[in-house]
Amino acid sequence: MEWISRLIDIIQLPTRYAAWIALASVIFLFMPDTWLAKLRVDQLVDDYGSIIGLVLIGSGSLVGINVLHWLWNTSQHWYEKRKLIKKVKSTISNLDRHEKAVLREFFMEGQNTVMLPLDQPVVAGLYHRGILEEASLRGRRTRGRTMFPMQLDPLIRQYLTLETLGIPTDEEAAVEES
Repeated sequence: MEWISRLIDIIQLPTRYAAWIALASVIFLFMPDTWLAKLRVDQLVDDYGSIIGLVLIGSGSLVGINVLHWLWNTSQHWYEKRKLIKKVKSTISNLDRHEKAVLREFFMEGQNTVMLPLDQPVVAGLYHRGILEEASLRGRRTRGRTMFPMQLDPLIRQYLTLETLGIPTDEEAAVEES
């Protein structure tokens, strides 16, 4: 049973150590005999060459599995990020005029944080959909309403434009005036 615990310990070996062991095994197995003789390790390779080969296969397999695991995680992260961006763009394009009016406050006031009434249905809906976040857990009561400092989700802010919120740009305002 002790050999099972040792095997588990070896499998949990960090990738850099497994790579180092694999590289050392490759060097011992494929180095020219003249170099092995100069290093005085030729007898070691002759006596333990099959064990060094097994160590190469094992450590190389561990490195290969870790590389495949890393590639899988990286591709999953990339896929999830693309899916999230697609969802964000869809959410932004499906905002109704009341939701756009609330979000305009951030751009018109030029602030990252705006005091909004969380008990208002439109604000509550934006909050529950993840478009708005609480900037602080402390609210203020004013005129019968509780106002909370709210901020836009950073990913949402990245994809919100003046055009999607119906705010005329300087160029559009100049065209309308003429």
